[in-house]
Amino acid sequence: FEMNLDRILAVRPQVPRNSEGTEADRHSVFVLGLSSTPFDSERQTQLLDHIEVEFARLSQTYGGNLVLEQSGVNRFAVATERSVRRDGNRISVAVICAVSGLFLIVFRSMGQLLIALFTPMAGFVAAMAVAVSDSAPVHGITLAFGFVLIGVAIDYAIHLMSHHALASSGVSARSVARRIGPSLVLSASTTTVAFLALAVSDFPGLAEMGRFAAIGIPIALGVTLISIPTFLSNDTPPTAALLGLSQRFDQLVDWLEGRRWIALAGCAVGVCVIAAGLPQIRWEDDPSSLMTLDPELIAESERVRERISDFDGGRFIVALAGSPEEVLVLNDRVARRLDRAVEAGELAGVGSLHAFLWSEALQRENLETLQAVTGLGNRIDSVYTASGFRPGSFDAFYSAVANPPTGPLRPSDLEGSALERFTDSLVDLDGRWAVVTYLRGVQSSLALRGALEGLKGVHYIDQREIMAGVYGAYRRSTLQAITIGSVLVLLILLVRYRNIRRAILAFLPPGIAALATLGLFGLIGTPVSIVSAISLIVVLGMGVDYGIFAVDTAAHHDRAGITMAGLMISCLTSLFVFGLLSFASQPVLRS
Repeated sequence: FEMNLDRILAVRPQVPRNSEGTEADRHSVFVLGLSSTPFDSERQTQLLDHIEVEFARLSQTYGGNLVLEQSGVNRFAVATERSVRRDGNRISVAVICAVSGLFLIVFRSMGQLLIALFTPMAGFVAAMAVAVSDSAPVHGITLAFGFVLIGVAIDYAIHLMSHHALASSGVSARSVARRIGPSLVLSASTTTVAFLALAVSDFPGLAEMGRFAAIGIPIALGVTLISIPTFLSNDTPPTAALLGLSQRFDQLVDWLEGRRWIALAGCAVGVCVIAAGLPQIRWEDDPSSLMTLDPELIAESERVRERISDFDGGRFIVALAGSPEEVLVLNDRVARRLDRAVEAGELAGVGSLHAFLWSEALQRENLETLQAVTGLGNRIDSVYTASGFRPGSFDAFYSAVANPPTGPLRPSDLEGSALERFTDSLVDLDGRWAVVTYLRGVQSSLALRGALEGLKGVHYIDQREIMAGVYGAYRRSTLQAITIGSVLVLLILLVRYRNIRRAILAFLPPGIAALATLGLFGLIGTPVSIVSAISLIVVLGMGVDYGIFAVDTAAHHDRAGITMAGLMISCLTSLFVFGLLSFASQPVLRS
């Protein structure tokens, strides 16, 4: 009796109580099923807003004393989407201000600043127009990449303006554009191909990101080569800052000319970091690490979940069989295994249909066991009388055992009773049947799987582990995309230069930079997420530009300072773009 009572109490949610031992509040629970994915931000925002409006109207009817608390994946998804958009809007303003400030310091011209900003904005607007023309909503990661595009595409205008400002007197902007055009076209091509390779990844938003780049970057390049020269005056002298920067780079290039060991030493250090750090990389595949959730939202969700059930969210056991009786037989075996796991301290508790309904086979077996006991009626009466019950209190039970009035209890017998809700864990799956067992306080998934070993048709489900596996697959496909992008970029460089040495030299800076960054993360123990892997393709796509201009300038020593000055300004704008992302509230942007 006590064992059965404990089993029934185990599936009751632990309702918060006050100091007097009564329920701390009164509440009603409504469970809603979603007809769409909880990650459909547009539809879920409409649903959540509708709930808020209707509740406000209902609360006003009852004097404004009602309190609404909610729980659901959709709430976290919508909150995260809003947070990412807020971060994006705030950071985009900061990026534009920072880039504008740097531009004004170097070029000291508001007009040229507006011309330069027109380049990335044209690409951004065109790509966004195509993105929003689709029926599907624009993914948050695609929107975030739009801001990165500003830092990528403005480089083209910076190179053109710096080369034009430092060109010989009387040289037109159109002539400068024709001279550096091949380098700009090659840079834009490698960047576009690098991003297009992301379409191979299964990670949500990456295919859209690749298409965004395929539209935005070529348009930004076209604006740079075709439109911007029209607005640049031929008699504008270089600013002191730009001229001084160019002269210092000329001096630096001359100084480094006879000291190639410095470049070799830098490459050697990078290779050492790569060799030492890459084997130590720790990949973080937990999707929760990519978002920061509102603590108040989490606390509210926990309160709601505790009122419904205090079992572990996302961890449960599913038993599958061909018929209700077969699955109940299997569930009986699962319950016995889990009881032993609770006794061993591997589990804190279990919520199982077994507490209310056993298989017909087990019921018959128990009945036959009781019927075989000699003097069962007298033994029952003596035991319970000694425990304080009135003599004869269990005579009806003994009579039912001796002459059962009905057959074994079936799931249909619970329909319409107070126990009907517990049969919700018995599910018809189009010809197959499943029983779900809920768990509390799982100490070790490995130990629990071991406890269930050998039970055919029984599956332990840990949604967090499943999501980690999914994100691990995303990571592998993304790394595959990065590899494909790297190979394609190198092939483009080989076709362009028709020289393996020059192609490798152009590819070397971003290659070493990306791998050395990963190696450094491995050495200092910083976890690397899928977003970090995506960032590698950004480094590859943008970093190749530096290598291309450096290689193309090698044959024109007199332009080395001009090129290096443009690369420095481009590098600083990129640092502003990505550096400001580190101030985002969401890890998916900070990474």
